[in-house]
Parts: sequence; structure tokens; C-alpha cells
Amino acid sequence: MAKLRITDLLVYRLRYVLGYGILGLVLLASLIFAGLFSPGGLTAAEMSSTVTSAGVSFDNLDSLSVLNLPFHLLQNLSINLLGVSILSVKLPSLILGLLTAFGLILLLRLWFSRNVAVLASIIAVSTSQFLFVAQNGTPMVMYMFWAVWLLLSATMVARRAKPTVLWRIICLPLAALSLYTPLSVYILFTIMTAVALHPHLRYLFKRVPIGDLIFGAVIGALILVPLGHGIINNPEIIQTLLGFEGNSSDLAGNAASALGQLINFTGSSFADSGMMTPLFSLGSVLLIIIGAVNLSSARYSVKTYLTGIWLLLLVPAIFVNPSFVIVSFVPFVLLLASGLDLIISKWYRLFPLNPYARVAGLVPLAILVGGLVFSGLDRYVYGYHYTPGVAKIFSSDVRLLNSELNREAQPTLLVVDKEQRDFYQVVADKGSIEMSVSDQVPAEIAKPRLILAGDKHQKTPDSLQLDRVIVSDREQSSDRFYVYKKTDS
Repeated sequence: MAKLRITDLLVYRLRYVLGYGILGLVLLASLIFAGLFSPGGLTAAEMSSTVTSAGVSFDNLDSLSVLNLPFHLLQNLSINLLGVSILSVKLPSLILGLLTAFGLILLLRLWFSRNVAVLASIIAVSTSQFLFVAQNGTPMVMYMFWAVWLLLSATMVARRAKPTVLWRIICLPLAALSLYTPLSVYILFTIMTAVALHPHLRYLFKRVPIGDLIFGAVIGALILVPLGHGIINNPEIIQTLLGFEGNSSDLAGNAASALGQLINFTGSSFADSGMMTPLFSLGSVLLIIIGAVNLSSARYSVKTYLTGIWLLLLVPAIFVNPSFVIVSFVPFVLLLASGLDLIISKWYRLFPLNPYARVAGLVPLAILVGGLVFSGLDRYVYGYHYTPGVAKIFSSDVRLLNSELNREAQPTLLVVDKEQRDFYQVVADKGSIEMSVSDQVPAEIAKPRLILAGDKHQKTPDSLQLDRVIVSDREQSSDRFYVYKKTDS
């Protein structure tokens, strides 16, 4: 009877298929849950992003908001097709988050072995900060998206991956599109610096056909026309793109805030963006430190050049503006993967021929990875859904309003606070029900229905009769809207 070997088992032969399958299911389920249920509302930043996206028009370049223009174009398309809702505002981020995760898996697969790529990808996409950014209806997701896809396209060009011509052509247009997002210039400068300093990268760059470079550069130049026009009209955009629009006079305080978002494990808090900090758990930070030590021992590798230069360039911008700490996510994930790579390779070197010892080493590794994954998911679900402070940041008012408008379709006057008027005007413009928006309660009401937000009901005309109060179970001030009807109707 032939001796059964581990390599004969079907589970062993399909281990990578099963690993990527589990990763895909976890990612898809997590993003659906994150987009629809947790946190389940919109922040003030998401409402502001919606207003900006709704106003995108190339008819007047002088008034075009060029910062994060690719994202706002996608969000504009989403709200034009679906109207303004929690899903339509977040849908572009969910799609870009899914593409970011896919690109990250490919990037890790190119930089590391398959087992390391699977494990690091699972940890990365299950972290609370990735899930938050992927569901956040603001351009924040672009920081991760451009970093992943610029590195991936550059790696594909360097490795002459097929289709070779396609990767050569799209690399420069991707770089041009990324320049619309603040701090993306640093990853481009990192790649160019690494190419200039590393002999192997210089050799690979010289092999790229000049015709492909010229074609990609022409397309990139055309893409940059709106950005160039915007910079000419408003040179301060350059400062924003470089990340130096924050308070540079208090570098010590900014540095403390940035470090606190990374290594303050004494208690969870929320950054100005609404993102829970610290960004990484203690276990992940330890893996990142191990990965940094691992890369530092290989000082002449391409990985070390790219990751080291990248982090050195990001530190000044983060210290000036701590809200940009999320841009460190991708380089830290690369360090985390490097840490896993060191641990696995060291264990396999200890037992190069003993299959039982090699399999036994998977048990503590599975416990480590499983603990990081489930703690990340648990932290996201409970942190963003049940923490009392979240109720002050995320609002489900647009869902409540849409439900009321669809319940009884009739012309409506909506009165909201001045700060929210622009957002609800977009809701009215993109909706199918006739609605006008104001920040003042008029003396005479022409519409058959009046909806007042918050404390506006204290100024209701006597000619109106209260029909019902719309409440929310996620707000301390639960009376969100007051619906009035004319007394003579």
C-alpha cells in the first residue's frame, strides 16, 4: 500500500484556490455589510463630497473643482443613475475598494510567495481602517487605490508581464490620473527615485520602447489639462496636492497626533475623518516591525528601496497634516507581508525536510492570522455600529427622508439647517418627487406637504397641522423630521 503524502491530498493541491476563494467571500461580504449596515449613515464629509460631485461640469473649467476629480466623476455618475441615497453616495468607494483589494492581492503575489500573499491580503482587507475607507463616500479611498495600482502597474512593466504593451501604455495615464489626488505625487516620486538609484530598475527602464513611453505621455498630458487649468487659476492647489495645507506651526502636536493614530493602544478613539484609531492592532504593528527589520537586512533589494523612500517622503506630510495618516496603509501592509514572510521562511528553514514539523508550524500561524482577521472584523462591526460617539458622526437622515417622500408622493417643501441646504438641494434635484429646499420657514406654504428638520418645527405657521414625527434610533436627538399638512387640505 502506497504511503499517503500530504501533497496527495486534494485540500493541499487546492490550498491557494481555497485561500483566495475564502478571501474573496470575506471581502465581498464585509464590503456589502460595511456599505449598507455599519456604520449605516453619512458623515458631514460624505454630504460635502456629494455636493461637490453633483456640481461637476466641464462646461465651465474655471469653476471646476479639480481636486479628486476622478472620484467625483464616479460619484456624479452614481447619484445621477440612482438618486441620492446612502448606497449611491458610497457605491463609488465600494467599487474602488474592491478594485484596491484585487490590486493589492496581485501586488503581494508579485512581491512575495503565494502563501504570504494570501495571508497578508486576508489580514489587510479585514482591518477596520480598510473597511471604513472602502465604504466611506469621500475621496479617501483614492489614497489606497492609486498607491496599489501605481505600484502594481510599475511592477508589471518591470517584469514584462503580459499583455506587455498594455501595461506600458496605461502606466503613465494612471500616473496622470493619480495626480488629482493629494499626496499621490509621493508614490510617483518614490518610483522615479528608485528607478534612478537602483541599477536593476535602471536597466529595466532602458528596455521600455520609446514609442510606448511617448504614447502614454501624450495620453497623460491630455488627462492633466483640467488639473493644469485649475492650478493656473488657483496656485494654492499645489500646496493641497503636496499635503501641506495643515497647521505647520505645531509640528510637535501634529506628530503626536499622527503617532497616536498608529500606536495608541490604550483605548479606541476617532480621528477627525470619523475613522477609528489606532489604525493597526498591536499584533499587526509587531508584524510591521518585524517586516521593517527584514527589509533593512536586504538593503539593496527593490522592495527596500521603494518602501523606505516612500515612508521617508510621507512622514513630513503626515506630520504637517495628521488626517493624511491613511496614506501609510499600503506601505505598512507591505511591511506586514514582509514580517509574515520572515516568520514563515525562518520556520521552514528550521525543518527543511520534516513534513510534520512544517505542518505543525501552521497551527500557531493560523491562530495569529485568524486572531488578527476576526479582531479586525469585530472591531469594525462593534466599533462603528455600537460606539455611542458614532451616532454623532453618521446620520441616517437621508434614508428617513427618502422613505417619507416615497411613502406619499406629493410636492414637498423641506426646511433644513443652512449648513445642510446644499446637500438636500442635491437630493431634491436628483429625486423623482417634486421638492424644494429652504433654510427658513416661510409665512405662506404653497406645497401640500412641509417637512421640517430638527428644531425648525418651533417656527411652524398656525395654518399647518402636524401629521407625524419621523424618528431615528441612532440619534440622541431622535426627532429628525416633522411632517406637516395644510389644515384645509
